[in-house]
Amino acid sequence: MGVMTREEAAADLGPIVEHYELEADPRTAFTAYVERIGEWWDPRYTTNRNTFETIVFEQHVGGAVTEVHSTGVTHDWGTVTAWEPGRRVAYTSRLGQHGGDATIITVRFQPGRGGGTTVRFEHGGWNATNLHDRAKFAEWRAILDRYASLLRGR
Repeated sequence: MGVMTREEAAADLGPIVEHYELEADPRTAFTAYVERIGEWWDPRYTTNRNTFETIVFEQHVGGAVTEVHSTGVTHDWGTVTAWEPGRRVAYTSRLGQHGGDATIITVRFQPGRGGGTTVRFEHGGWNATNLHDRAKFAEWRAILDRYASLLRGR
């Protein structure tokens, strides 16, 4: 995934999609995504990389997704809209967005080859009110590569 210009982003309301084939089983892949996100999330993509501590998912539909800092400051990232351990998590997202409608991130975990997992990551919900921020999300692959590396034990 290359860097998209604002004009290219404006022409595309479709979701940003990434796929991974991982050796971990679906439940382990799901748990690593939601419970270990603070380990694999790149602090450069937070409100303060120097004080970033973790990200917390309240593990139920309607639960908050919150960025937590060592200073006690927290930032609301969104709300859990689907919680199916080992299968799917979805949440609204305001991460890196300034005004407009929240977007939605959906991550599906399907049984893959040899007991592994096929992970489908989708960042959608783009429309005229939030499209101006879409170009910022050209780095999803680099962020999610850190998630995959955690599961590979690297």
